[in-house]
Formats: sequence, structure tokens, C-alpha cells
Amino acid sequence: MKLIIFLVSIFSFSVFSEEAPNHYANYKVTFKGAFNKQRHDSKMFPEDPHFSPLVVINHNARYSLAQVGLLSTTGVKNVAEVGNSKVLIEELKKGQRYKSVKNYKVTKGIDGEGVVSTEIKVSYRYPFISAISMIAPSPDWFVALNNFSVIKENKFLNKVMIPLYAYDAGTDKGRYFTSANEANSVPVPIHPLINVSGAPIMKYFGVLIIEKI
Repeated sequence: MKLIIFLVSIFSFSVFSEEAPNHYANYKVTFKGAFNKQRHDSKMFPEDPHFSPLVVINHNARYSLAQVGLLSTTGVKNVAEVGNSKVLIEELKKGQRYKSVKNYKVTKGIDGEGVVSTEIKVSYRYPFISAISMIAPSPDWFVALNNFSVIKENKFLNKVMIPLYAYDAGTDKGRYFTSANEANSVPVPIHPLINVSGAPIMKYFGVLIIEKI
């Protein structure tokens, strides 16, 4: 009887372990910027359009990076306002301790039309990818992917291309790319960026390509 139980335990571990070959996949995450004056015409378009380093996160359903309708965390606020991910990384490390975040990667900074890539491991237990980068310069605007699962119908996706639109972190009053810092006395929830200096924002600022490797 003991031998049978031992064998069942080994079998269960091999089936459900995140290291089982059929239960994890490696993904290449590529961000291609589309932040230029031709696409985003504005009376006060910045001279040096760029993005802060992209933070890519692998997690489960108990973690959410930047959900529309909710207030920004301090980490998201700092990324959106100044492109600093130090506090966000501390939040991610806390998520790791609570088993909601598995791992994360941080790229180099990105030109307005630049391209960066990183690789991240995803498993059945941690099927979600999220990402965030500051639109720079800006008051508190950012691009983000929130809670995207690379597993559909119990299978890993091979490749997906996702346009990234602009969001307002709700922590600064600025209306222009180059507005001076002016904090909201009462933060408002994260919401899509609708217009800049009176001009509607209808186009995406970049594309995220997530590809199984």
C-alpha cells in the first residue's frame, strides 16, 4: 500500500508540476513604438517622444497591474509620472511572496518608434502577462497590457499582436505632453486617455507582440 501511494504521489507531481514540459512555455515579448507627430498630431507634441523601460510581468488571476476604474498603486503612479519602476518592482516582489506574481522583466528605455524585446516563462498556474511603460514626456500617461492570458481553450497561444493605447493614471492634472507636474488633490481612477490639448487620441502608441518560442 505504501508503495502504491508513493507512486501516485510521483505521478501527480509529474502531471501538475510547473516544470512538466506540457505545462509551461517560453514567450518572447516585443514592444514596437508608434509614438510620433504624424500619428499623434498635437499643438504641443514633444520634441523627444519616447517610453520608459517596459516592465513585463507574469502572474495569476490574483494580481492586476493597472485596471481601468481602479486607483493606481504607488508603483504604477511612479511609472506613469516619471518612468521609475523601483516601487512597482517592490510591489511585484511582494506579489511573489504572496504567490500572485511569478516573475518579471525590465527592458531598456525605448525611442518613440523603437523596438525592445525580452523573454518570460509562463505556466498553467501563472498564465497571465501584463506590461507597462510611461509615455514620455507626459503628466501621468502610460501604455499597458493588463491581465492577458496566453492560454486559450487549454492551449498556449503561438503568437498574438496587441495594440497598446494610452491610459491616464489619474494622479496628475496635466493636459499636454509637456505640462508641468501638478498632482490631483484627490486621485481619480485609471481611465483611457481621450484627448491631448483638445485633439482626440484615437490611435495606439505601440504594439506588443507575444510569441511562443
